[in-house]
Amino acid sequence: MKAIIIGAGRGIRLMPETKNIPKCMMDGIGGQRVLEWILDSLAHAGIEDVVFIGGYHMEKVAQTYPHLRFYENAEWADNNVLESLMYAAPEMDTSFVVSYSDIVYRRSVVQRLMNSDAEVALVVDRGWRNRYVGRTLHPESQAEKVVVEDGQVVEIGKHLRPDETYGEFAGLAKFSQRAARLMRDRYFQIRDGYLTRPFHKAPNIRVAYLTDMIQDLIDLGVRVEPVDIWADWAELETPQDLAWARERLDGSGERGLAQEFWAVRAEGYEHLEWASRQGYLQACVAAGDFQPSDRVLDVGTGTGIVAHAISPLVAEVVGVDISPDMLARARASRVANEVFEEGEACNLRFPDTQFDKVTARMIFHHLIEDGDQAMRECYRVLKPGGMMVLSEGVPPDRSLGDWYTRMFALKEERLTFFEEDLVALMSSGGFFSITASSVRIPTINFPFSPAIAFEFFIINRCPL
Repeated sequence: MKAIIIGAGRGIRLMPETKNIPKCMMDGIGGQRVLEWILDSLAHAGIEDVVFIGGYHMEKVAQTYPHLRFYENAEWADNNVLESLMYAAPEMDTSFVVSYSDIVYRRSVVQRLMNSDAEVALVVDRGWRNRYVGRTLHPESQAEKVVVEDGQVVEIGKHLRPDETYGEFAGLAKFSQRAARLMRDRYFQIRDGYLTRPFHKAPNIRVAYLTDMIQDLIDLGVRVEPVDIWADWAELETPQDLAWARERLDGSGERGLAQEFWAVRAEGYEHLEWASRQGYLQACVAAGDFQPSDRVLDVGTGTGIVAHAISPLVAEVVGVDISPDMLARARASRVANEVFEEGEACNLRFPDTQFDKVTARMIFHHLIEDGDQAMRECYRVLKPGGMMVLSEGVPPDRSLGDWYTRMFALKEERLTFFEEDLVALMSSGGFFSITASSVRIPTINFPFSPAIAFEFFIINRCPL
């Protein structure tokens, strides 16, 4: 799989930042340039063959990234995204990923895109309106919005009303070989006929957006599907956007976008059916055998559901989470022996042997790359004779593993565990004498699958 990055434009609204460089060369975004962020996310999904379509100060990109393959859009000042993309038409005999060059996105976004087998897959932000609060220089009317019916994108463009919108196209898409060839051939077939008349919502085809061409494919019967994300990206269109990104992502990179993801999820999180289900929550608490003198660390505390349940039983509970929005909700109902603070499971700030118990409920499946390190950290901060309660959802049997993974991929990028995986994870952190028990959640029915019962394995261990 190859990627084509469209980066010919000047980004005049970002002046003076772009006085001598294209937008993709702006730096200070999570400690790196925009293009470095894009290339890193692509590489983690196995995409190393990258084509760059340049124009404005293209030489700066070529000098800094000589390993890329280049096409030059010499008329960048007089055309737009679609025509710029077509400078790389020779690359469209095979499938490809296309990316705007003024966006940054988490590694998991590209991985989810690659998992789609749609003819055309569009990354779509379902929590898009949250990003427009206070974004006065780039209002909702400028968002490339999509309408989805029965799992298929049926309309796309800036003209759509927010109240009819499923989400915002994030500027990242994947085209199958068939769709790539069809788009290229269709463009050159019709181009001359639209040089002086409207092409979908554009005055003419030279100034058309990629979304205009995608709408053309939809009208031709090509199936276009969304790949849903929630605030896992950022767009850099204005100085306001750039200031936001440098403040929120400065030095934190992936963590900054993860915080944005959880900011969207925070609203109503404690009302999720599984999160507060008493049978499951009580089983987690019972597994800890909590004592009045215990000092407990709750990793990935979220809105504090587990911490609130434990605090009446112990001397102190400290909840740690990366999301300020989740923590704000936890603090809203805190009691005297509860402390909530921002932090990462893979890099806990606490000295060794500080806690009697550690709890981690439904957090490790989110740690795509850092699970082993986080487990070592949990072990490190436990006192000799302490205990960890790890709880994760697992499929009832291996035959449902693939279905389970595909189902949750509709919502987020996550790991799928079985009991032996969780035991191995704890062992890698230094734990031994690991025991497991299960709590079967009553059957949940999904309209697109057989009914299954979710099992939650609670694993605890007492280091000597």
